[in-house]
Amino acid sequence: MVAGESNTARNGLLCQYQFEDGSSQFVFLHIGDKSGAVDIDRSLSFCTENYVQVISSCKGFLLLASIGELELKYHVFNPMSRQVFTLPQPAITRRIIRFRVSELQTPPLFSNGAIHWEISGYLLVYQVEDDLCDLIELPNFLEDWSWQSTMTYKRCLSEFQGRVHYTYTDFDGVHSWILLNEQDHDYYSLYNIYDRKKFRWALADSVNHQDLNFKHQEIYSHRGQWHMEPYDASPLSFSEDSETMYLQLPGFLVSYNTRTKVLEEFCTYIFPGVNFNCCMFLPFTYGRQIQAETESESLEVGAVHLPIKDKLDTLAF
Repeated sequence: MVAGESNTARNGLLCQYQFEDGSSQFVFLHIGDKSGAVDIDRSLSFCTENYVQVISSCKGFLLLASIGELELKYHVFNPMSRQVFTLPQPAITRRIIRFRVSELQTPPLFSNGAIHWEISGYLLVYQVEDDLCDLIELPNFLEDWSWQSTMTYKRCLSEFQGRVHYTYTDFDGVHSWILLNEQDHDYYSLYNIYDRKKFRWALADSVNHQDLNFKHQEIYSHRGQWHMEPYDASPLSFSEDSETMYLQLPGFLVSYNTRTKVLEEFCTYIFPGVNFNCCMFLPFTYGRQIQAETESESLEVGAVHLPIKDKLDTLAF
């Protein structure tokens, strides 16, 4: 079975828990679609002793980077089959090419046959088969992006039900926008006259920080925090029904239901002194033949804790 090809696709998050010595735990968190319960998928989780960095995930595959023998290598990894394909090194030798580029602020997203990058206030869309690029202004674009980028704290690109979402946090709250497709434009043009090139986004959800703070102080207080700062929240993903937003906060992860306005903690991670380097999360989708009735029963109710103490398979890249 090819990763991601299943009528019972499971959705979750991949956590890379990385230490200063270069070793990492790669832990897969399965989140129940209906119950919201969370469990660790130990059959997919693994650890590495050498330096490995997850770059992106797509339809059940991971793009990893590793450093070995003084060179950087890239690998496409299927965590279900444990198959690894190492990408060939570029053919350019003994030539140094330098040019200035803007640093990527978010992991790239592959959706509907195109690769999406967020670069300096724009969304760069590359259609792979047609070999075409499109440059789209982001909904929070300003002419002086150098100033705007200091007011936008965290952002992410994600896909839900075949639609590209751009989610970001700023001083006011967390905002999620949907990239309009041709069907959307055809529908809206029946009732409005507008420039398709200019109006490319529709607001999906917006949650202000006051609601997250004042209505859910118990979430923060038991962790020694009285409130959440605007720059603390990192949007990670949405559930498949687009109702639940997943956010990373210092030391823990929460789910926020945009319909019921309920905030719940579902994962915590510790900072083990100076040895701790970083803890990053990526959305992950994979196929698995599982009965829907028994799926939620196998998941734990409550928060999971990272790093896990179980012995994991050690893989080398």
